[in-house]
Amino acid sequence: MKKLTFLFVMFSVFTAAGLAQSPPSFNYQAVVRDAAGDPLIAQDVGVEVKILKDGVTFVYCETQNASTNDKGLVTLKIGEGTLCSPNNPLSSVDWKTGAFAMEVKVDHNGNTVSAESPLLSVPFAMHAETVTDKDDADADPGNEIQVLSFSPGNGILELSPDGGQVNLSGISPWAKSGGNIHYTGKVGVKTSSPVFDLDVDGLIGVNSIYKHDWQNGMNNILISGGTNKDSFLRFRMGGSPAGKSGVVFSRFNTRHYFLHNSFDVLTIGHSTQDSDNPDVDVSTELARFSGLGTHRFEVSGTARANAWLTSSDRRFKKDFQPLESVLDKVGLLEGVYYHFKKEEFPERDFSDARQIGVIAQNVEQIFPELVQTDEEGYKSVDYAKFGPILVEAIKEQQEIIGQQQAEIAGLKAANDQVLARLEALEASGRGLAQRE
Repeated sequence: MKKLTFLFVMFSVFTAAGLAQSPPSFNYQAVVRDAAGDPLIAQDVGVEVKILKDGVTFVYCETQNASTNDKGLVTLKIGEGTLCSPNNPLSSVDWKTGAFAMEVKVDHNGNTVSAESPLLSVPFAMHAETVTDKDDADADPGNEIQVLSFSPGNGILELSPDGGQVNLSGISPWAKSGGNIHYTGKVGVKTSSPVFDLDVDGLIGVNSIYKHDWQNGMNNILISGGTNKDSFLRFRMGGSPAGKSGVVFSRFNTRHYFLHNSFDVLTIGHSTQDSDNPDVDVSTELARFSGLGTHRFEVSGTARANAWLTSSDRRFKKDFQPLESVLDKVGLLEGVYYHFKKEEFPERDFSDARQIGVIAQNVEQIFPELVQTDEEGYKSVDYAKFGPILVEAIKEQQEIIGQQQAEIAGLKAANDQVLARLEALEASGRGLAQRE
């Protein structure tokens, strides 16, 4: 005879009659195995379930037909099977007293196996439904069910019926002083343990913050976006009407961005006047740019300055080597006319005008020190460094010209000597002719 065994897997979940108008039930799962311990896969089985109280009395019984799955697992809803006794449904079990166990018998082709398991907490959750049958008709004031309500408008916390009221309207950590309110501790938004005076765990949305005190130029902050401007961000800090320091990043109609640190150190972009329209205007005694990205200072478009200086003090330099044989290399460079591909690179704000220059790839093969390649692979040429190259090339050319001039002078002297001898010979010939 082929014997069966089964392994209890899960005993959970309940269905309350009051929620879905269905009989109270709970789930039961078990793995059915044969005598060899292999799962009984995709087989029909008959199941009998009994609930035993205090190890003596059967208080519930039902039967079900079920099928195992591809893992040998059978799933039942206890309470929805065929009752062994129609007068004893699962809802009639008095769960509040006694100890309960469940006996399960499984039949497959006449082979039967049974097991008993104690019932723990899940079925007893159905006992909670009986609370709906309770009322408060007794005279005991100690077991009242209270309804708690709060009115934000007047700050009244009320217990009903006739449970009294508590006025919370005067309780607040905030202190009022005229039109201001303040709090001596830290304020947390979405955090119960603020670290800063105002600690917000999340995003902050600001339509407009405005602080205006332009007469003395102290600690002015303006962050706004309105109907008259696309966007505006201003941080300005100073201690005098002259505005000794300030930073303004703005886009107001067609105006540009503006940085300044007093009025004689650094200015980039527009001032507040529409007539100020250079793309970049550095007109101060001192302007410094250092270490931003690949290029220390980059302008898309046209940059204009009264003077552009490069550090060249001998005290800054070492490892000097002369430039030699540059004239032939200069001869390999190609100067060309060209136009920029403005349509293909709109973000670079190229000019439409005809240009004169060199090609970076050509220069890189001859003077690689003059070419830089950015992170996108595009190349640029340092035209300023052509200066020392051309200086040495001109010097080499002048040396060649000097040598050629010396050679020409020597040839001219020799030629003059030849001419003098010819003239002497011609004069001698004429004298002989006359004597004859």
